[in-house]
Amino acid sequence: MQMDVRAGDTLTDLQTDCYLDFLQEGGAIKYFKTARKRLQSALIIAYLHEGAHLIAMGVIKARCPEYNQKIATRSGWPISPFKREIGYIAVEKANQGRGFSNEIVRRLLDFDDRVFATTSNPAMMRTFHNLGFQREGHEWESKEGATLSLWMKWK
Repeated sequence: MQMDVRAGDTLTDLQTDCYLDFLQEGGAIKYFKTARKRLQSALIIAYLHEGAHLIAMGVIKARCPEYNQKIATRSGWPISPFKREIGYIAVEKANQGRGFSNEIVRRLLDFDDRVFATTSNPAMMRTFHNLGFQREGHEWESKEGATLSLWMKWK
């Protein structure tokens, strides 16, 4: 297995489609339109693979002050407009439970270690906790009815 990184703006349309399919299968995205734009503008995409076979991935998204403000309002916790979000983390079903989300997040933190994340996934909550993120603010309900929480990485 090999871990690689790339910038979102280096993706071809075909690569973007493959990543979006992977993220949807892994439950990391629901809306392709927003995800396509955020993926193609990502600061960094970290991905674990064996040849052309994708095993796990995650991104540090480009700064989006308007989105940060929405999350701050929903969570009741202030978020700097300059903070980046870590997200779109997915591991293929056959490899879940093997610590690959930890590897992906660790690699992403090499590029920016003062980020935030939102999740409703208990496994991702454990990953964030184990890697030094702190749960902040209060939970809120997503459009899909999931209970989300805010996780901050201070360094």
